[in-house]
Order: sequence, then structure tokens, then C-alpha cells
Amino acid sequence: MASFNVFRLLKYWSSLLRSKLKPLTIHTEAVVIDSIWEEVKNKSNSGKIHKWYVMTPANYDYFKSSFNVKLSKEKVSKILKERYKWMINHGQQLELHIHLSMLMNMTLAEQEKMINEAVNWMKSELNVVPSEVVAGWWCYDSNTLKVLKKHNLKLIKFSDYDSEHDYEWGFRSRV
Repeated sequence: MASFNVFRLLKYWSSLLRSKLKPLTIHTEAVVIDSIWEEVKNKSNSGKIHKWYVMTPANYDYFKSSFNVKLSKEKVSKILKERYKWMINHGQQLELHIHLSMLMNMTLAEQEKMINEAVNWMKSELNVVPSEVVAGWWCYDSNTLKVLKKHNLKLIKFSDYDSEHDYEWGFRSRV
């Protein structure tokens, strides 16, 4: 039994180390916060970011609960649109990042509604048709895969790229 756990641990660390050798991607979650936005602009101009996996207003409740955002959903949408358009105009590639449920206790219909909203927002507000998606916390289930297939979205997994979150840049110095 112990050797199985050691094997799993070695496999995890090996996967983590291999991913650090891959292109850097960023999961944007706190870009609505002005100080984080300044860091995102700086990183956008660095030429070091391969892709940005961006959240949409479909995750409005997540913005409120995780970052204490007190803006309306409409205002969050407006800010995200302006900032993502700036990123696109500065040569950045945007794909979808969406938080479903850490417990993955969402029904197929609930996931479909949220993913549809996110994809449609990217299409209508940014003129971007996403082809890839990163599930928040790397959590997904068979229902997620069904919805992604309908949208022809490739699920990006932890080992596919090196990745960071935008909030890490702005909050590191505060801890």
C-alpha cells in the first residue's frame, strides 16, 4: 500500500515538473480588480504569456465570493469586455476559463447553462470563439465533457501547460 502512495506522489511531482517546462498560460480571475489589471497589462506586454484563459460574467457569483466584488453583473461585464478587448488588441490569445463546482454537484442542465452563457458572451462581446477551456480547480465530470463536446471545446488539463493565476501577482506581496 505504501509503495502505491509513493508511486502516486512521484507521478504527481514528475507531472508538475514537466508542466513547468511548457508554455506559460494565465487563468484570469481577478482582472476586474484595478491593481491586478495593471499587472495583467504589464505581463501582456512582456511577450512571455502563451495564452490567457479568461473568466466571463457567467462566473459573477465567483467574483463576488472570491474577491468581494461589489459591482453589478452588468458593470463586471463592461469592465471585462474593455480589458479583454485591450488584451486582444495587444496580440493576446484568449480562451475560456470557467468555474463550475469544486464538488462537481452541478447537473448537466446547470453546467450547460453556465458554459453556454460564457461561450455566448465571448462570441457576442469579444468576437472570440473559444476552442479551449480550463475548468476551475481542474474540476469537471462527464456532464462537463458532454457540454464541451457540443461546443467543440478542448478541455485543457493541468499537465498541458505551465499555469498561473492573475491574482497571484497582486496578492503575493500582501500576505
